[in-house]
Amino acid sequence: MTTANNLPQEVTTLLHRALPSMVHIELLLLLFRTGPRAWSTHELAVELRSSPDLVTAAMADLETSRLAEQEPGTTPPKHRFDAGEATAIQAVAMLQTIYDRRPVTLIKALYKRPPASVTAFADAFRLRSDS
Repeated sequence: MTTANNLPQEVTTLLHRALPSMVHIELLLLLFRTGPRAWSTHELAVELRSSPDLVTAAMADLETSRLAEQEPGTTPPKHRFDAGEATAIQAVAMLQTIYDRRPVTLIKALYKRPPASVTAFADAFRLRSDS
């Protein structure tokens, strides 16, 4: 199923739930493409040509969203892809395909997202299971 932004529902949900910026998207996709490799913040910043502060903030968000993890016992901390659930891994794989084939569509969807306050209000009415 596709949404109004011509993206699969899974990708739109991923964007709205966990990816507020292109730094988040590019960071997630780099971790996804490199599989089990663990990266330091400095290595990620160099690879993405971004600032370490932006990468640190985005990594914290990805870890909170359970799309990445900090490798235990590493100093300085190293991070890797770890979506855990098959549906999340599939959504990230779809995101990678769209990033490669339809980047303009992805960028438009990212920046035309509903404001966080509207999303939070809508989520208040979403039915949830008791588990």
